[in-house]
Amino acid sequence: MSKKETVKISRPVINLDYGKIPPIAIDLEEAVLGAMMLEKEAALTQSVLLKVEYFYKDSHKKIFQAIKNLIEK
Repeated sequence: MSKKETVKISRPVINLDYGKIPPIAIDLEEAVLGAMMLEKEAALTQSVLLKVEYFYKDSHKKIFQAIKNLIEK
């Protein structure tokens, strides 16, 4: 007998209140993080306006949190 392989598929979290998938804009996340890394004013402004939970990709969440930690120091 051969073992069956299972494939995990990552799916967006569905907001059960409305039955809709939240908007996902990976390219926009990348643009915001890029601006934060290049411009101090953008980093300061966005660190106040945005929250880690607003990012879809885990790697983007980590990058945002790292930038926010640097700003706080």
